[in-house]
Amino acid sequence: EVMVNYVEGVLRNVIKELDVGVLLAGDVGGGKDLARVAEEVSERLKEVMKLNMNGTKETKSVLDWRFEYDHVENVNEEDKDVKEDDKKRKRDEREEKEEKNVLFPILEKDKGGRPPLKVPAFKELLSLEKFLTDFYVPMKPCVIRRFCTHWPAYEKWKDPLYFLDNFGARAVPVEFGNSYSNDNWRIRVVTFEEFLSKHMTDDESGAYLAQQTLADQFPKLLEDIREPDYVHSCIREEEGGRESNKKKEHGGTCVAKNFWIGPKNTISPPHTDPRDNLFVQICGAKCVRLWKPLHTDTAADDDDVDDNNENNSNKENKSGIILPTTMYPYTPSSLENNKLTNTSKAEDISLSSCPRKFPKLYRRPFYDVHLNAGDMLFIPRGWWHFVKSLSNSISVSYWW
Repeated sequence: EVMVNYVEGVLRNVIKELDVGVLLAGDVGGGKDLARVAEEVSERLKEVMKLNMNGTKETKSVLDWRFEYDHVENVNEEDKDVKEDDKKRKRDEREEKEEKNVLFPILEKDKGGRPPLKVPAFKELLSLEKFLTDFYVPMKPCVIRRFCTHWPAYEKWKDPLYFLDNFGARAVPVEFGNSYSNDNWRIRVVTFEEFLSKHMTDDESGAYLAQQTLADQFPKLLEDIREPDYVHSCIREEEGGRESNKKKEHGGTCVAKNFWIGPKNTISPPHTDPRDNLFVQICGAKCVRLWKPLHTDTAADDDDVDDNNENNSNKENKSGIILPTTMYPYTPSSLENNKLTNTSKAEDISLSSCPRKFPKLYRRPFYDVHLNAGDMLFIPRGWWHFVKSLSNSISVSYWW
C-alpha cells in the first residue's frame, strides 16, 4: 500500500506539471502534445487508484450535489404521473412568468430604475436564414429555449462524478474573488478534484472556472457538445487585423469554445466582448442583463444625472464626439484596471449600493434574460452584459 500511495503521488505531480505546461504553452507552444501526454498519464493513474480506492471513495461521498437549479429542473419531478402535455404546459407557464420578472428587484421602476425590455425567445431552433436576417445582421440578441437538451452533456454533466472520474487529477486554473476587476481577484491552479469537493460547495468562495478552453485540455468533452451551425454560417466582414487573419487561416471561421463552471452566486461584471457569442447554458441556471452598445445611447439616456458623482465621466472617441459613458467603463487613464476598457466599474449590479454609486447605469434601458438548463442566448459583439449564476452551473460560450 505504501508503494501504491507513492506511485499515485508521483503520477499526480507529473500530471499537474504537464497541465501547467499545457496552460502556459497553448497551441503554438505544443500544448496539444502535452495535453495528450497528460491524458495518458491520467489513465495510468486511474489504474493505480483502483488498487487504492479509499481516498477516492471519501471524495465521492462529499459530492452529494448536482449541477442543477432545483426550482427549475426538479419542478417536473413533483408528480411523475402527470402527463407530458401537462408538464410542458407548466414549463411554458413558468418560462413566461420568468420573462416578465425583473431579475434584480432593486432595479424596479418604483425604485428609480427602468422596467426591463424583452429579448425575443423561441421554443424551437431558428432557421439559419431567420437567425441571420432577424438577429445576426442587425446585431440583436435572442434566446432559444431547450437549445441543447439533445446534447449528451445536458444529462451527463449534471453529475459532478463525471468530471471527478475523468479529470479529477487534472490541474485547472480557477479564479477566486468577487470578479476579475476586483482587487481581491486571483488565479490558483488546483486539481479538478479539489475544485469540485472544496470550492463548488461554497457559494461565498468566489471560485470560478471561468472562460477556459477546457476542450483543448480535455478533448473528451467535445464528445458531449455540438458546435452550432450558426457559428459557421454567419460571418461578419472584418475590418482587418489579427482576428481577421486568424479566421482566414481557419477557413473563414475561428470559433473559441469557453467553459464556465462554478457555484451559485458567481458573477461576470458588466462588460463587452469583441466577438459574437452564442452562450449555451448546459446545466443549472443563470440570469443575464443586457445593454445596447454605448454608441447607440441617446441624449435621453443620459438625462437626470448626478454631476457630483465621482464615477460620472464622458469618453471622447477619435472624432472628438463625446459619447455618454452610462456603463462607467474603466478608461486608459483610470488609476486601476486601466486595461479593462471593456468592463464596467459597477461590478455586481445586484448589490443594493450600486444605484447610488452608478445612477446613470440604472436609468439606462436594459434587457433581462433568465437562462435555464438547455437554453441558448445570442449576445452580439459590443453588447454589454452582466451574468450571475442562480445555482451550481455549467455554460459554454461559442465566440466567433
